[in-house]
Amino acid sequence: MSKKIKISAKPVKTIFTAQLIMLPIFMILGIVLLFIVDREVRPYMSIFVFIWEIACIALVVNAINTLRKIKNGKIEVAEVNGLQVNGESNFASKLRDLEALKKDGLISSDEYKKKRNEIIKEKW
Repeated sequence: MSKKIKISAKPVKTIFTAQLIMLPIFMILGIVLLFIVDREVRPYMSIFVFIWEIACIALVVNAINTLRKIKNGKIEVAEVNGLQVNGESNFASKLRDLEALKKDGLISSDEYKKKRNEIIKEKW
């Protein structure tokens, strides 16, 4: 029986909404820091604040774009059934990978037999 994994866009929406609330506050704090430092440090602080503001603006733009994608349905809830690669079960792929390791000489015959028995004992 395959396992079901649910992927939800709800946590993503919450995170980016929080970003839209927090980033303007961070932008204001950056500007406030510029005015409260000593005059000697102000040139260096202005460089820092410039980079800080650019980063905040980039994050705001990214948050807005992501929220638009969620609203337009480009990011949506999905359900993934089982662990399959190209229609092949995980069990079969493990055995094939193990066989390849043995053929390449990366594991010994004893290790191969032990691991093969472990894989066969798994529920499939």
